[in-house]
Formats: sequence, structure tokens, C-alpha cells
Amino acid sequence: MATNTDTVTSQAKPNEPIVAIRDADFVPGQRVTFHIEEFKALKTEIGELVKASLANVQYALLMSGGIFTWLITHKDSAEKSGLELAWYLPAVISVFFGVLSAVGYVRIGTMAVYLLELERNMACGRRGWESYFQPQTSWFGGIYGLAWLALIVVDAFIGWRLAT
Repeated sequence: MATNTDTVTSQAKPNEPIVAIRDADFVPGQRVTFHIEEFKALKTEIGELVKASLANVQYALLMSGGIFTWLITHKDSAEKSGLELAWYLPAVISVFFGVLSAVGYVRIGTMAVYLLELERNMACGRRGWESYFQPQTSWFGGIYGLAWLALIVVDAFIGWRLAT
């Protein structure tokens, strides 16, 4: 059972409490309810970040295709207007959306570490969702990163080939 000196801590600074909350500050059962609601809120936020990241992929693909299509159909006027560098715009846009997705992915990782810690403390020794999927997260990030890298390289290559 928890004692009055237990505190809620985070991985941000190991062994240093962010906010010292003693069990005595909670009505019996309120601490569990607080952590359950916190768990739900963080899972919802992770879901929204995943949706935003997938939307970033769609935006990068659509914008790349749209820009390349416009440039191909207006090649003569684009060259006369001095828009030779416009062929590389899809690669730049893909880098921008890729960075946004990477920032979201890092944020998801930070929340997942906290959720794993929270789950271990609340699961009474049983294995929960976060601990079950923990070993599988590294390959997902690698594949996701490779997909972004492939998109950026393909955009740069197409832009280079069409610009020459």
C-alpha cells in the first residue's frame, strides 16, 4: 500500500518529483480515478498526434503531386518566369511535413514512456497494453522514417530530373 511520502514523478528528471503529491492529499480512490482519467487523456492526445502525422504524409504527397503537375503543364512559362528552383519545392515541402511528423513522433514517445510507467504502477504486476507493445515500437519508427526519407529523395530526384 502507498504511504504518505509517495510522490508522482516523471522521466523528465529521474528521481526528482515534478510536483510533490502525497497520498494524504487524495480522498481514498481519488488517486486511481485521477490516473485513469490522465491515462485516457494522454491516449486521446496520442491518437490525435497519430492522425496529424498521417495527415502530414497525405499533405506532402498531394502537394508534391500538385506542384509537379502544375510545373509540367506550365514548363515553358515557368522557365521564362525564372522558376527553375520551383522543381525542388516538393522536396522542401516534404522535408517540412516530415519534420512536423518527427516532432509529433518524439512527443508520442515521451507520452508513451510516461504511460508505460503509469501502467506498471497501476496494473498490479499484470502486463498492460503499453508494456505489450513496447518492444514493437522501434521498428515502426524506423519504417516511418524510411517512408519519409523515400518521399523526400523521390521528390528531390524528380525535381532534379525535370529541371534539367
